[in-house]
Amino acid sequence: MSNTAILSDTTHFHFLSQLYASSKSCAAFLDASLLGRVWLRQRGLSGSYSQGGFGAFEWKWFVSYLLRSGGPNGRNVLDVGFSSFQLFRGALNSLVMKDRIEGDGVRCLDEETGINVFYKMTPMSYKAVCVPGKWPRSNV
Repeated sequence: MSNTAILSDTTHFHFLSQLYASSKSCAAFLDASLLGRVWLRQRGLSGSYSQGGFGAFEWKWFVSYLLRSGGPNGRNVLDVGFSSFQLFRGALNSLVMKDRIEGDGVRCLDEETGINVFYKMTPMSYKAVCVPGKWPRSNV
């Protein structure tokens, strides 16, 4: 896990470029990102290890990933013409429909860098994101 954290720290520009490209190609990307951030915050989840390892960055990257690929035969899961709500629901459905738990971790690779962007998530936190009724609640 620490090797991935070190590698991840060296790829800020790469991920920033991906997110920027998604925001330019899809008008609803930024609003879908905000919807995801609010949804995660309501459930007490963030990018820190102690709060699930799935926060705003992971959400934005995942939506961007689904706009570029993620489907069968290398096709996009989401379309750039979708509304923000369609992007939000499509990303949630993609999280739920495909089991990303491998061994003792959760896996979703960025094809260009080979980095597992979900490296901070445990199987338990992944299930908390994917299974309604199991979501942790924030006291905030």
